[in-house]
Amino acid sequence: MRKLENGAVIVDHEACIGCSFCVSSCPFNRIHYDPESKLVYKCDLCYKRIRDGEKPACVEVCPYEAKLFGDYEEMLRIGRERAEKLEGGLLLYPGETTVLYVLTKDQLDLLRAEYVLEEAYPSKSRSLMDLMKYSRIGAAVLLVGSIIYFVNWRRKRMSRISKGGR
Repeated sequence: MRKLENGAVIVDHEACIGCSFCVSSCPFNRIHYDPESKLVYKCDLCYKRIRDGEKPACVEVCPYEAKLFGDYEEMLRIGRERAEKLEGGLLLYPGETTVLYVLTKDQLDLLRAEYVLEEAYPSKSRSLMDLMKYSRIGAAVLLVGSIIYFVNWRRKRMSRISKGGR
């Protein structure tokens, strides 16, 4: 994989050995292994089209203008306008991708009810939010382990004291 000047990350099929480690390590789950060609594939952001001044193919053919492509600040402005129209909000992951999701109020409420979202405009990256979620589990395990250790330590201490030791 390599990152181009325009931000597109592409697969270098000349260098790919088909090990598919990149598939399991991709945090966005966007790389796919083809067993026939024994190579991996992912969206390359139509970097050749962009180089030639065209939009990515998915943006150009989308009949509902659900996909847009352009300057980040302009896309953010359009996203906010659309979110206001829907009385919803934007979901974005700063520092992770430049993808914006325009959500309705019902979608925002559902994501909050499922504890996926804590706020409409998260200030943390998705990986940091995952770490926080799983660290709660680790904290619970640590707490239970500490209680078991303390109970065991106290039992041994009481046993030593009852035998006349310190």
